[in-house]
Amino acid sequence: RMAVLPSSAMRSALTILACAAGVRASESAPPPSLLVIQSLAPWQELVGDEVEANMRWFAESCYRIRCGYKLWRTLPPGREEYHPWFSRFYLGALTLSDHHPEPYDYVLWLDSVTVLSRSGPDLEGELIPYLASTLEQTPLLLSLPGAEASNPHTPKAYVARNSSAALEALETLSSFLPREDRLLAPRGSPIIPTAYPYDGDKRAQAYGTLGQIELGEAHACVRDAMTIVPEGVLVSAVEGHEHKGKACNGPLARDWPAQITRERRRTLLPAASEGGGEGSAGARAAMAPFIAFFGGCEIETRRGLHATRLTLAHHNELIGAEVSTPPPTPPRTASGGAGQQQHQGEEEQEEEEAALARRLVARAQVRRLVADGRTWAEGMHTARSDGEEGADPPLSRTPRLLLIAYGAEYARERTPVMVRSLAAARTGPLHVYVLGDPEGIRAFRQVVKEHVVDAGLGLEGDVWSLFTADACLAHTGLLARLHPGCHQGGYAYLFYKLFASELFPGADHLAIIDSDAIIHGDVRELWAVARDLGQEQFIAMAPDQSHRYYYRLSDPADPIFSPGWLGVPQRTGVNGGLMVMNLARMRRAAFADKVAAVTHEGWARRDRDLMAFCDLAEQDTINWIIAREPGVWRHLDCRWNFMATDVGGHKVLVTAHGEDGVPVLWDTCPQGPMAADRGVGDLLGCTCGARAQIVHFVGGVRKSPLRMQLTLDILGKDGQRLRHDARVRRGLEEVLPGGGAGGDGARASEAAAAWSPEGGDGGSGGAREGMSMSTCAPDEGRVSESSGADPARSNAEPEELPL
Repeated sequence: RMAVLPSSAMRSALTILACAAGVRASESAPPPSLLVIQSLAPWQELVGDEVEANMRWFAESCYRIRCGYKLWRTLPPGREEYHPWFSRFYLGALTLSDHHPEPYDYVLWLDSVTVLSRSGPDLEGELIPYLASTLEQTPLLLSLPGAEASNPHTPKAYVARNSSAALEALETLSSFLPREDRLLAPRGSPIIPTAYPYDGDKRAQAYGTLGQIELGEAHACVRDAMTIVPEGVLVSAVEGHEHKGKACNGPLARDWPAQITRERRRTLLPAASEGGGEGSAGARAAMAPFIAFFGGCEIETRRGLHATRLTLAHHNELIGAEVSTPPPTPPRTASGGAGQQQHQGEEEQEEEEAALARRLVARAQVRRLVADGRTWAEGMHTARSDGEEGADPPLSRTPRLLLIAYGAEYARERTPVMVRSLAAARTGPLHVYVLGDPEGIRAFRQVVKEHVVDAGLGLEGDVWSLFTADACLAHTGLLARLHPGCHQGGYAYLFYKLFASELFPGADHLAIIDSDAIIHGDVRELWAVARDLGQEQFIAMAPDQSHRYYYRLSDPADPIFSPGWLGVPQRTGVNGGLMVMNLARMRRAAFADKVAAVTHEGWARRDRDLMAFCDLAEQDTINWIIAREPGVWRHLDCRWNFMATDVGGHKVLVTAHGEDGVPVLWDTCPQGPMAADRGVGDLLGCTCGARAQIVHFVGGVRKSPLRMQLTLDILGKDGQRLRHDARVRRGLEEVLPGGGAGGDGARASEAAAAWSPEGGDGGSGGAREGMSMSTCAPDEGRVSESSGADPARSNAEPEELPL
């Protein structure tokens, strides 16, 4: 019957039969599989899109073998005390253990500036046979290009066979690498001491050059378990192209993919004989390297990250990998002055970089805009505008949040309610950075597991990146730039909020929320505030709802009047518990430098006209900056940082809604807005009757019965009920008619009776309609989230949990 079929149909039938035969053969011998793994710290995520696009391109190109990839965006669990550099072997060991749902025959680890340059079909025909032959002898293969061939602790790529021997070798190698929190030199190993400030308290630790320490004699422990291959076998080191011998100084050559393929080097790949059998032991076939290592790229500075991303983006473009987001134009170096004059070649190089960046921006932007239904011409015009230097980058779809969790006790006690309520109230995925010390990070991992993952509140696309700022050489000196006096209270780490533009070079916008907040609204609405900032504004904050702190310091009639505080926003100042930032504008304005300088200037005036400066750490600093430059600040409504006080005529109204009595908090003004002395005026400038989206319990209110009952309500409900509560709140009006004044507030409470957890009767200690909370008494000190943590408590570290 097949003889009478057309030739095309016959070929199809033969293909089907061949595939069927292949399926039957695979039942007894499944095809080999390979998993590519790579890691990036949060400050390196500027290149993350390009790295992931490269890995995805490779995995999707595989045909006869099963390929997968995993990108870690921070330290993995159990590695909290280690610098991200020191997790290269640990990641392989983690993958070979029980942390990946599907077992793979081989695991390929890549360095952060190392990308795949050849597709899956090439791998199937050349690399897999080579690995099968080589890894029969040793379970581990390390590629050490160039001068690093004698340092097995710094491979640019390694392949591990899925075996207990490979797991043991990786765990042994991992154990030799030093921890961040102590000095450690492996036995018999020389160490090059370099001191870096640690955690802002002048502790120091010693690393070798770039955090690398020679393994020395320790290498002998695992020598028999590894094969070290030189450059060209697996990895080709790209030390230069077209520009002064540096790999990140300009575009790649147009025939870049062909160059990679032509580079046939020493490879122990058996060649097939003419008769079709295996070649003799001496017969060898050359194999081009599969991986490109851009040795001239560096990812410790913002400019280096920009240049690296451009190079990786161009590499992806040439090999056909889809780039998901456009790379921004690299920042220019300031010119002018005898010491800053640039050479002609450098100027031409920057022009070429900028032109390449604009072209890549246009390519990705036009593709996205046309997909949204816009014309090609409209897309090109928008892309050119977005690609211009100095233009604001677009707001990312996924909100980026920063939480701080220093110290295990702090993380366990302060963060669960905030994290649980945040995860329940949002309507889409989040990217949450968590900054702390190893103890806090380790505890926070459990908080996320218990209150997000196990509670069923995770969403696809969520990323939780836990990290320490001290893990990056470019960041270790940030706190050391502050005046020493701002370290005295033990809260210098809170200045990392104001250094966010330096901590996250890959993020253009950021929302920061303190851990003693309770989230009742969708933070995606808060995220939109970043888009609405005025042209000169780069931070949105709500007024500090207290008439005790900055209000008294800036009141000429008050005994503690200190004229340096005149001009703080709303006379009450702004509260540091919630900030929405445009990090791109902060970087252009060198805001981090300004913060450091202000701490020195403010401390010098502390005994003259700036009383108590730095007692509230970063909150005092940002208030004084805004007082002198009010144009940088945008007023944020109190509903996004509601403190449940009775300042400026505002009172908290708690109502219960639905059959389950869902608690809802309202920022009402029963008698209308007032001045601090209850006279005519509007002290806070906030919306009366607004439904509170984020409730921030600070000062004396932190111990209120209302907070305790809300805490019990959140911790006592499962994830499904918490999401139900969030839907009920979203279905309510945003603002009560009449601003919750007089009878309107009473009518609201008639529709929803006074609330207490689990639908109780609102008895003693319950939250009642119209109840108000006062701020802390003067003898309690100046307390806010900025200084509310126990000084003995510490910080947390970076990690990503894709949920």
